[in-house]
Order: sequence, then structure tokens, then C-alpha cells
Amino acid sequence: MYVRTHFAQEIEKLLRQEIEFIDVRELNRRIKEEKFIIIDVRSFDKYTDFHLPNAVSLPYKQKASEYILLSKIEKDKKIVFYCESGTCGEARAAANQFSGMGYYYVYILKEGVQEWKNLKNQY
Repeated sequence: MYVRTHFAQEIEKLLRQEIEFIDVRELNRRIKEEKFIIIDVRSFDKYTDFHLPNAVSLPYKQKASEYILLSKIEKDKKIVFYCESGTCGEARAAANQFSGMGYYYVYILKEGVQEWKNLKNQY
């Protein structure tokens, strides 16, 4: 009974979440006009090697106390999580956590930091 109830609650929670993927071109365009909080969930070493402009380092595996601080962010702020690629689990897990905490505008950078580098190399 518990498993079925817990599973149903998790499915319901997932259906309510509105996490969007945002691609690098759209984010690059929108950050010129809109305010985003950009969170790099990769290791701090990777962050120091390269990160998106104005990104905050918050490695997902070391998140407990830092995420508590971030939970003070107003719920209507736009938050983008990213990692190395768009398929990494850390950005998705962090986005799910924030969406579950009631944040309205939660995004995952679709292609990750690699595609950002590629975009910037084109200019």
C-alpha cells in the first residue's frame, strides 16, 4: 500500500512540475533582457576552468547547506541549472528539487556548458 501511495504521489508531483529546457541560443538572447539566476551544478574545479557569465557555483553533490541559503530566493525568479551536457542528472535533480519547493520558472540548459562554449567560439 505504501509503495503504491508513494509512487502515486511522486507521479502527481512530476505532473505538476513545469521544468523547461532552454537552449543556449535562447538563454544567450534572453539574459540580455531578463534577469536569471544561473547555477552551475558541476564540481568547483570545472566551474573555475570555465563557467557561464554570472553563474554561481553550487556543486550538486555538496549542496545541502548552500541549497538552504538559495531557498531564500523569491519563488518568481528565473533559475537556470546547468552541467556539462543537457543529459546530466545533476542539473535535472537540482531543477526538480527547486520546482518541488515551489519555484515557478525553473530551467535546465538543454545542451549544457559544452554547447555554450561552441556558441561563443562561433563569434
